[in-house]
Amino acid sequence: MRLKALFLMAVLALVSFVSGTPWAQCPEDPNDLGECDTINVVCWDCAIDTSEPGPYFVRLLFLVTHDSNTFWWETENKWVQDSIATFVTPLEWTRTNPSAYCSASSYWNTVEFLGPPAERSVFRHLTDEETGDTLMLNRMMWMQWQFQGWEWDTRLVDASTDPPYFHMGLIPTNPADRRWWEGERTLLATFTLKISDTMHVYIDSSLWPPSNHLTFTRHDAVVYFPRHNLPLAMWVGPPRIVVTSPNGGESWGVGETYDITWLSENFEGDDVKLEFSTDAGVSWMTIAEATINDGVYPWVIPDTTSDSCRVKVSDAEDGDPYDISDSDFSITLPPDFLIDAVPDTQWVKQGDTTAFEVILTSLHGFNSPCTLTVTGLPPLTVGEFDPDVISPTDTSALGIVIDTLTPLGIYPLTITATELAKQVEHSTETFLIVVSALNFKPTISVPESMVAYAGLNADFTVVATDADTSDTLTITKDGVGEFPCTPKVSPNVCYFWWTTEDQDTLNSPYEVIFVVDDGRDSTDTGIVQITVLPYNIPPSGTEGDANGDGAVDIGDIIFLINYLFLEGPPPNPPAAGDINGDCFIGISDLIWLINYIYLEGPPPQIRCLPGDVNYDGNVNLLDPIYFIDYLLFGGPAPVSMRSTDVNADCFINVVDLVYLISYLLRGGPAPQPGCVEPKGGPETAPSGAIAEVGFSDPGYDRESRTMELPVYASFNVPVAGVALSVTWDPEKLSFLEPLSTSRSEGLGLYYSLKRGKLTMGILDIQGANVMEPGTGPIVTLRFVPEDRNNIDLKSIQIEKATFINTQAQELLLRTMK
Repeated sequence: MRLKALFLMAVLALVSFVSGTPWAQCPEDPNDLGECDTINVVCWDCAIDTSEPGPYFVRLLFLVTHDSNTFWWETENKWVQDSIATFVTPLEWTRTNPSAYCSASSYWNTVEFLGPPAERSVFRHLTDEETGDTLMLNRMMWMQWQFQGWEWDTRLVDASTDPPYFHMGLIPTNPADRRWWEGERTLLATFTLKISDTMHVYIDSSLWPPSNHLTFTRHDAVVYFPRHNLPLAMWVGPPRIVVTSPNGGESWGVGETYDITWLSENFEGDDVKLEFSTDAGVSWMTIAEATINDGVYPWVIPDTTSDSCRVKVSDAEDGDPYDISDSDFSITLPPDFLIDAVPDTQWVKQGDTTAFEVILTSLHGFNSPCTLTVTGLPPLTVGEFDPDVISPTDTSALGIVIDTLTPLGIYPLTITATELAKQVEHSTETFLIVVSALNFKPTISVPESMVAYAGLNADFTVVATDADTSDTLTITKDGVGEFPCTPKVSPNVCYFWWTTEDQDTLNSPYEVIFVVDDGRDSTDTGIVQITVLPYNIPPSGTEGDANGDGAVDIGDIIFLINYLFLEGPPPNPPAAGDINGDCFIGISDLIWLINYIYLEGPPPQIRCLPGDVNYDGNVNLLDPIYFIDYLLFGGPAPVSMRSTDVNADCFINVVDLVYLISYLLRGGPAPQPGCVEPKGGPETAPSGAIAEVGFSDPGYDRESRTMELPVYASFNVPVAGVALSVTWDPEKLSFLEPLSTSRSEGLGLYYSLKRGKLTMGILDIQGANVMEPGTGPIVTLRFVPEDRNNIDLKSIQIEKATFINTQAQELLLRTMK
């Protein structure tokens, strides 16, 4: 039998030689004889134990698989056995976690064979650290020992470039040298990394000269490209599972099949457990107690609709490791539809007609025809749909004719769409308000009077309302200022603004007349008297005297309220408003001043204006001159050291002088609030003093067509003052006067309004009332939506919020969604 086998091999070899075709060829590279050769990079000890202190040694193994084939070598005129003569392995490696230490030094990756155990050589054997037993034999090391005097030309480049690379060439020094024979996943080399923390390491073939790609060379010097497992991402860290789908944002339909997918890194468990949650991970339901750990599981979605779904994949044996979807995904219902009617409320007079638009919206591909019906119509009223059968994405008009004798009142209407085949139906509710045929007079609301300072803005809202809410209200203006106003039904909210100038003080006061017309010969008039005062605030003579009248009293509180919230002029100089000496002017200065005047609080501090060395309220070339006199010639010391320490290094020296000159003459960085004494003003809020602010659910009043949006706040200490800045899209929303809540009762609301922006302060100017700790609305904002069926609440944003406690300290802030 042995002779027959040898004979058969000889015949096959002869046929191969005669035909000129090798014994076999790899389909990817014909120069690779026989089965395709491969080189694989694997991580020997990536599953590090992070409970042990680093650094950690991670060894990457280069494993070669090669099958030996006999072929005719024409240059030597003889049969030879196929083997690998040369390896070229140019590799790049990168990593995540750039803040962690990662090294591939030549010390741990020497190309010397050294001697047993050769623990630092790239050609060492892998041994058990405790027993010393050989776990994996390195082919190169073995050949070195077996064939003394036969050498390979080896090169290894240290990984010091960006990106780092590992280049190893193994080339025989003469044709008589040994060759690489048959072997399956035989160890070629070991590359050692030394790291300090967990990370991913990415290995890929590089283009580093002098080679181009990872190559093998046959015994007869023919080059070919082996198969490989690159690029490769290796997790260096404890065993873990990573959920990849669903990982947040997906929408999966009930009854449909989707793949749950995951990665297992350094985790070799046979089975995993699959669970899902419909409450963002609070509770879990089992999908599969144990399924093979192959990274994918087809899941038929159960009838558990939710927008807060998560999936968990864990070790089926003990639950560790595990991973959960990063964020919520949705489980939705099968194809369905929605019905809506616009507007949601219609006002109609006795003897008149009106209409609603009925809209069907498809969900998940629903497109069946539906019949339309309406219930709840008033007596002596006729309602008809045109058309009365529609499919989703189509619309119909519900026309209603009101009799002259139809009773007055509010009538809820129920409009229903019924799918013809399966009788699936959905309804929406609208309101029909029947009013008298008599015409009601519109009313207009404007401020009686206001004061503006020359060079500053005077602005306010003008609101027109009418009980006949189907009437279109047109508002006109006579007098100074700008007043763009589009005719609308009630309520119509428009904005007036006027940028005053110095010469406007000569003819002050001014009368601005507003007239609203309902288009049916009914009007109303509002008159606003605007007084323009010169902007001549006297300079402040002492700390706390914001209005420059020489006294520190309630007048300064009112002056700062006007400046911060009511478009009033700034103090003279502006830094005179820095009551607490923290280099900023805000509501904390107001509370500090109220505490001082009414509650025996500390006196106003030395004001701060960074760079104002000579304390004149300005930053100019006089300040470095004053500074030089102080530093070099024994001149008077600066009044405010916080203003003088312009580089905020807590020292007053020539460095601050150079910094200030650079700012004034060379465009250098602006002066900073210093950190040296005196340290008046609020420090960091006391431990636990945190405020949270956001919007709570809005409400909508159909009769007045007004949306109310409470500003919701939570804090754990008494709050003496709040400053708010709120913005919105003025093309979609008009603003009405805000309302106090039970929490802000007894405090004043001070605000100025620009188109699309509100600036507000909430405080008691005498310090007698505060907002107690707790949770709930602190003020209610009111808006009139342009389109009441498409209100974009995301356009309303709290741009800035400041909460001040009774010690004039600012609370830490969190913004709630």
